[in-house]
Amino acid sequence: MKKAKESGQDPYKAILVYRTTPLECNKSPSELLMNRNPRSNLPNPKHGLNHTRSSKPNDMKHSARQQRNYDNHDKDLPPLQSGDHVRFRDLADKSWAHKGQVIEQTAPEQNGVMRRNRRDLLKTNEPVTQPTHPNGDTVTDTGQLNRPLNPPESLSSPPKKRQIRPPTRLIETC
Repeated sequence: MKKAKESGQDPYKAILVYRTTPLECNKSPSELLMNRNPRSNLPNPKHGLNHTRSSKPNDMKHSARQQRNYDNHDKDLPPLQSGDHVRFRDLADKSWAHKGQVIEQTAPEQNGVMRRNRRDLLKTNEPVTQPTHPNGDTVTDTGQLNRPLNPPESLSSPPKKRQIRPPTRLIETC
């Protein structure tokens, strides 16, 4: 740094050259840190331009270990039979509030028809109850089973708005 300042050169270029100078392992400190060499005014050897990762076996060992650790806790969920009572997760609030009954198992997804993931279905022993209208009719639409017919009015008032006060200035207070 002192030498760069004394000679009138940019001290940041001196730091860049220092960081890109290869060590005993033929890699520079910046290459060890960022896995690439920043551009500098140091000449690059031709074999350095076609750099291959020397840690490929280590990466393969690491990914194999990750796969093994994931597979230790990964398991298939038991299939649902027709007639099973289930709860399904509401995607908006992540709750298990909705009940339903399995009618049939569909074939694998075809022609862009999507179906719910099995992890979002929870088998329960509680039966599905049929809600009734106030006039005694039974609701048969399964999409409306747990939704109230008339949404309840909000019990709380809307949040208070922030009070805006102009700043008190020294000129106005004198």
